[in-house]
Amino acid sequence: MLAAGYDESKLHLTETGWPYEGDDYEGNSPSYDGMQQYLDDWATWSSSVQSSYWFMMYDTTVIYTGANYETHFGVFGDDMVAHVTIP
Repeated sequence: MLAAGYDESKLHLTETGWPYEGDDYEGNSPSYDGMQQYLDDWATWSSSVQSSYWFMMYDTTVIYTGANYETHFGVFGDDMVAHVTIP
């Protein structure tokens, strides 16, 4: 967006996350360590912006694109046990 000539106020990151299991996607591998690092980095970054949202609180059973990593974005599993340490 910045390269296209828009200033930073035009870019809105609405939700973000990292899966802990599932297939690799374009060279990115889901893992618990990766999810923890991404969450830690996001928490640091989001402290300096007006609002941002982590995707998602709980794992889901719905797969929209056929990719099995879609069900593994939850900070908590369906057993309510945390997959990561909340910063």
